[in-house]
Amino acid sequence: MQNANSRRVYKTAEQMEQEPGIKAQHAVFRALERLLAQAKSGWTVTESAVGSVDDRNGVDIRLISPDKRTNRLLDVSLGDKPGKEGFLVRVYYDWFDVKEDGTWELLKEREQDLIRRAILPTMSAPSVGVSYR
Repeated sequence: MQNANSRRVYKTAEQMEQEPGIKAQHAVFRALERLLAQAKSGWTVTESAVGSVDDRNGVDIRLISPDKRTNRLLDVSLGDKPGKEGFLVRVYYDWFDVKEDGTWELLKEREQDLIRRAILPTMSAPSVGVSYR
């Protein structure tokens, strides 16, 4: 808790890139991008830039339907966030391999966990429309 004399300290995008949660987000994005391409479903993903409006609103990744009319929002987190059911992708440190360059990679044996925790719940949550024809 902050007292009346304390100030909130904001990190730069470069500093945020070193945070475990951001490294997990990038690894989840790359894994989803690869898995969706392999599935040939037509769904794609985009990742929110660190510090962007989407990022500040808790949107880390958007799943985009083949017709580009529907978005499914994901918030990748190494911690619990009550109230974000169907939106939160709860991941764990032991799901990742840390590479020599400091980047994280989702372990192959955790891909099914990611699908069960990210793709399936998100597909049953309300969608966010992006355009109307």
